Amino acid sequence: MRHSELERLVCAGAINSQFRAQLLRDPRRAAEIGFFGQGFALNQDEWELLSTIRAQDFSQFARQIGQWIDFRQHGRNVTESTLKQLALADGGYPPAVQASM
Repeated sequence: MRHSELERLVCAGAINSQFRAQLLRDPRRAAEIGFFGQGFALNQDEWELLSTIRAQDFSQFARQIGQWIDFRQHGRNVTESTLKQLALADGGYPPAVQASM
């Protein structure tokens, strides 16, 4: 399964610093607002992914999305626990969130 809308989202963040900052603050809200009037047709799993991403910089953000896509394309079940593990391995969750896990 292709996740071209997620790829578009990452590309938009890569080329525009304001959108990139919005993605880091609140990825789901940034996707809801869209990019220069263009929305993102994400499926339910992709919306859930955006709710779980915690990245300190854009490279972490893009890497977490890339890892999620890789898991999905290889037929692996991606659970919220898996997403948290990916984020922790990437240093994506701030210490306060890590302590509550």
